[in-house]
Amino acid sequence: MKPRDFNYHLKLTLPTLAVLLVAAVQHKRLGKLEPSNKLELALNVMGRTGLSARDEGEMTAGYYEGLLDGAQTTASKSRGLLANLSILKQAPPDWKEFAETTAAMPMGGYIQYEMRPNVRIEHAGALFVSNQWGQRDKDYTKSRPAGVRRLALVGSSIGVGSGVLMEKNYESLLEDRLNAAPVCPGAPRIEIINFSVPGYQITQLLDVAVEKAPTFEPNVVLLEINVLIAFPNWANHIATLVQKGEDLKYGFLKRFAAEAKLMPTDSTSRISTKLAMHRIAITEACVSEAQRRLKEKGIELVLLAIPVTGTREELHPMIYEILDRVKPLGLPVVSSMDAYGTLELEELRIRDYDNHPNELGHRLMFEALDKKIREEPRLRRVVAGCDE
Repeated sequence: MKPRDFNYHLKLTLPTLAVLLVAAVQHKRLGKLEPSNKLELALNVMGRTGLSARDEGEMTAGYYEGLLDGAQTTASKSRGLLANLSILKQAPPDWKEFAETTAAMPMGGYIQYEMRPNVRIEHAGALFVSNQWGQRDKDYTKSRPAGVRRLALVGSSIGVGSGVLMEKNYESLLEDRLNAAPVCPGAPRIEIINFSVPGYQITQLLDVAVEKAPTFEPNVVLLEINVLIAFPNWANHIATLVQKGEDLKYGFLKRFAAEAKLMPTDSTSRISTKLAMHRIAITEACVSEAQRRLKEKGIELVLLAIPVTGTREELHPMIYEILDRVKPLGLPVVSSMDAYGTLELEELRIRDYDNHPNELGHRLMFEALDKKIREEPRLRRVVAGCDE
């Protein structure tokens, strides 16, 4: 680097370092107090989440699709943190979010919306079909057939396979491989029922895992840990419930809401700021609650760690942070975080304006998951039903 280049970058960096130093000091002073002006709000955000006020607002842009596409429309125009996640082009006007399609069915209450049964539309450039139960999957009986090991996948738009054909998403590929090439001799037939819904946050995934999935008699629930869980926009579901005066339903959510002094008049970004310091704790509580309630019903919980097509250096550590926090729960983890290897991220997206993984991305995730299940004795038993 030439001396003049060093001086140039130093001049750009010093103001940022100064602001961060002030943020560290102000964080202790502000504590749980309500920020009273824009400066304090910005310092509060940086002190709690490491994001600027601009970036915090961008993180919460777009409720249903979050970081993967809705927020990226904003991010592509930004010079902040989100701009570093990926350089995406502007989506065309007809590139709709899931919530804007006829496949989304508003529900109100805690869950807010569900996938409509028996729809057949084009979404994100691919045919999108749901079955009689409102799942993007084959039609399964509600009762588990004899001799079948049933897994319930609970995730968001990556689990659904937004932008790829249903039979090409990682869930379908994994189910086909486990049955075509059983993990062990005498392994039962595997059914993976896909309960994923685009845009669902961790608080909604919890509800699906403990309320809806058990009605299909699964042996195992596979809970997807992806970017929508790791990033601050996980709080948008809570914000919507608070703003609408809906019941938060779960005791721990009510306690966190009370501690953070959430108000119906708060904006979404304000609620995100208030909850930022609780992000990891609430996520951990959701996983712990799911494990406890499923165990009471004789159902095992397994975590699926799913990579994203944004910048690995920014996003993947946040997913690892969640996995490390819930490690004391002793849950099995099937990780595909290294699935993409050194491939350029542009090769893995469905479009240059949408971060959802394409067919190649889903195939690589499936191969990584399948490999882990076959190699690890605990996963062979829990996931594939091998009695070894």
